[in-house]
Amino acid sequence: MSAGIDHPGIDVHRGTLTVWVPLLLFCQMPESSFPMLTAQFQERFGVTGITAPYRAGAADFLVDVREKAEQSISMLPGAVAHDPQSDLLNAPGLREFLENPPENSRLIVYCTVGYRSSRAIASLPEEIKKKIPVFNLQGGIIAHANGGGRLIEPATGRATRKIHAYDSFWKGFVQPPLEAVF
Repeated sequence: MSAGIDHPGIDVHRGTLTVWVPLLLFCQMPESSFPMLTAQFQERFGVTGITAPYRAGAADFLVDVREKAEQSISMLPGAVAHDPQSDLLNAPGLREFLENPPENSRLIVYCTVGYRSSRAIASLPEEIKKKIPVFNLQGGIIAHANGGGRLIEPATGRATRKIHAYDSFWKGFVQPPLEAVF
């Protein structure tokens, strides 16, 4: 993990330290606060979210913007793995998809909880967002799996209950029978 650079509570891209949630909340945060936390990311970056678990549309393009170590544990079926440090338009196959998107297509982007995916969507040129609906998976892979959504091991394609939870804070929101690793 990039220490601090991609942490959901720190904004180093603007040269400032910004904590969005009061420090007291980090001590004893109830599970019920997860939707409130993840909605802040979308609001911060001005992006639109869809509710987890993700329900695939026939013409969706799904992009996972987590680090390779996270992606190696589990991904949503049909997602393409993309390096979060690279421009979202460089996601494998995305430029080709956007040249002639199928009718009723959507671009869905996700990460662990929605921070990095919201940031990636916000960086897209406006003409892309006007051409095709672009959505952040609210609550990311954690909300998807907690809601009963399917996960696969990318190396084997087999179903899994493991989620890379990014760090010990977000691990607390992964609900059994899922297994959080980081």
